[in-house]
Amino acid sequence: MNAKQKKLLDSVPVKKHDPDGVTVQMIIDRTGWSHAHSCHYVQEKIKRGEAMACWYKDGMRMVKAMKLK
Repeated sequence: MNAKQKKLLDSVPVKKHDPDGVTVQMIIDRTGWSHAHSCHYVQEKIKRGEAMACWYKDGMRMVKAMKLK
């Protein structure tokens, strides 16, 4: 692998599993809110700086989640 390829590979963001992340589905299961309301809640928490975005491993796939700061 040459230097150009390594630089390109290093620029790709890596999805890291965060076991403390809270997913939209977890919020739906806990509160009974709709999917849209739960998504809006997560986005607002991240936007206001109360939480940070992370990835949560759900079976074989990675799901967007939030983690409280």
